[in-house]
Amino acid sequence: MRTPAVASVFYLELEHNMRKHTLWIGATLLGSALLLTGPSYGHGGQYRGPGDVVPPQSGSPGGPSGPVTPGGPSGPSTPSGPQTPNSPSGPATPSGPTGSSGPSTGPTTNPGLDISAPLTSWNFWWEFNRERFLNLKRKISAVQPATESDDFYLGIVNKSAKDVIGVPRETVEAQILPAIRAVLKDKSRMRDEVSSALVAIAKFGLEPEQTVKDIQSFLSESDQEISETAAVALGILADPAGIDALRNLMLDNAEGRKLVGKNQVPLRTQAFASYGLGLIGYRLEGEAQAELLRGITDTLVERFKTDSSAVQDIRIACLSAMSLLPLTEERVSAIAKDVLVPFLTDERTKNIDLIRAHVPTTLARWARRLPANSALSKEWTEVCLRALDNKKENAWIRQSLVLALGLLSHEGHETYDKVLKALKANEKDGKDEQERFYTGVAIGQVGGEEAVKHLRKVLKDGANLARPWAALGLGVHAYEMREKGGLAAAAEIGEELVNLVAKDKDAARKGAYVIALGLMKHQAGRDKILAELKETNVEAYKGYTGISLGLMEAPDVMDAIREEVRKSKRRPEQLQPLCIGLGLLGDKDIVPELVDMMKEAKTTSVYAALSQALGFIGDARSIDPLVQLVNSKDLTAEARAFAIVALGIVGDKEEYPWNTKIAENMNYRASVQTLTGGSVGVLDIL
Repeated sequence: MRTPAVASVFYLELEHNMRKHTLWIGATLLGSALLLTGPSYGHGGQYRGPGDVVPPQSGSPGGPSGPVTPGGPSGPSTPSGPQTPNSPSGPATPSGPTGSSGPSTGPTTNPGLDISAPLTSWNFWWEFNRERFLNLKRKISAVQPATESDDFYLGIVNKSAKDVIGVPRETVEAQILPAIRAVLKDKSRMRDEVSSALVAIAKFGLEPEQTVKDIQSFLSESDQEISETAAVALGILADPAGIDALRNLMLDNAEGRKLVGKNQVPLRTQAFASYGLGLIGYRLEGEAQAELLRGITDTLVERFKTDSSAVQDIRIACLSAMSLLPLTEERVSAIAKDVLVPFLTDERTKNIDLIRAHVPTTLARWARRLPANSALSKEWTEVCLRALDNKKENAWIRQSLVLALGLLSHEGHETYDKVLKALKANEKDGKDEQERFYTGVAIGQVGGEEAVKHLRKVLKDGANLARPWAALGLGVHAYEMREKGGLAAAAEIGEELVNLVAKDKDAARKGAYVIALGLMKHQAGRDKILAELKETNVEAYKGYTGISLGLMEAPDVMDAIREEVRKSKRRPEQLQPLCIGLGLLGDKDIVPELVDMMKEAKTTSVYAALSQALGFIGDARSIDPLVQLVNSKDLTAEARAFAIVALGIVGDKEEYPWNTKIAENMNYRASVQTLTGGSVGVLDIL
């Protein structure tokens, strides 16, 4: 299945203003752009990006054709021929995702959202990148229990063991794993339940040998959604036992075709298998696993070099997967020199700009793992600067170059002055709006006194649309400085943001200001944000104020946020972020109330918000009632699937959601459907 969708909601307005979208930061529902049938659900994911993030004519293979139960016929047809983007001067807004209209496994409930945001809104960047700033699991686990009996529920099995995160493994194995295995064995379960269970069992990471067998048995399902979910689930499990199957699927060889029971491995499955290889490779470190890592790397590089499929998804998946691998400096140097840099800079690649747009961010991710004085960082920075200096370069690529430069340089690096100068100039004269706005975050990530000075100037004198990005850049800079043990943000910066919150009438912009204040932990702004929480009627903004207060770690506001949560039973777009705020504050008492809300929920959007909220801040006390929901004959299959999603998040072996590592710092505007869009990509799976 594609488990129920959760995170941001976008309804595409096709008839009039194609750049207007209704944004819901809470639970993800995506209107079917081609059929206009209302929101659809896919893979169980949290759709975080704009509705038309998939570029025009990208050649993406369409998502599954429609809702079918496990074993029913489905699956996308193979594209008739290659399609490549037209190298527009800026990302054009298509009429909808290419390929099929995607699954429509959920009901067409319209939550009545009315917050409009352009594709260039800061919200999208935040949704793709927020997990490392929230770090909910560790914060929940770090909470001092109120009583000794709370130790078990919080996963604190040993107070001296600081690395204990989430529900204890023994509890997951004893209480959750059997319930999920039972779902997979039950032939009466519907698509949503099966797909949710495949992802959940992979997240647990328990009994890997048996789990690999369980997951692989679903690769041959005739339902394309279930089959491709099984492929990526092998990667989420992250056990080396899944490598051979994923390699065979990705290469579409005889063994791969045997696994899916078809005369060709569907292109979507090939792409999902590529991501899966990257996810396994991400965890392969040390001499003992060096050979396995080398094999994955060689496979991905070779497929990238030789791919001739009708879609661009495969090569983009290979790049994303390669960017996750913990490779040596020597290895990344060779791949960059022989493959990636020539691909980025060769004029003959102009007809595949969408793929080229993922090269700079791949290099930047590798650079983040290299020693601070690595010559490669300087070399790749110079490559990106030269490419950015080419004003005729494609807009997707220029956007990615800006994001990459924000990661490649930093204060004290020999390229710092040159990079900061280029970014500041680009913010003023950049080719398209998204490129200019990305610059605000990039300058914040580069950091340093001059960067902060520039962002403060934008905050004061910049255009309305640029200010939220400058605020976000300042917030990110302050957060990263604190993480490195540096000084907190200057108090006057916080006061400037508080003044903007008071003066600006636009809730969308104010959301960025309060998030920045939270990232800065500007305690002096607490009272103003608390007042905004209580007074605003804009649901998305109310949610952001809750997150801001949670980031500030101000426990005395917990009761106020709880009260707003209780008022949010029918307001899912504020319910989920408010629960995140409580999770950041370590609130464990709200869990039983959320479970009760889930039992009483009537709409898809509320189920979506509650499942993610329970997953984020749930502890062992939520397990039994969620298992009961999974097995309830009184609930719809979709409702049961949401409960499975929640159990999957509660029992997750990883500190962050599994696809965070793919989402961070990527250019979501240069996407294809198997990455994100229409809730049918790897980033749309919870």
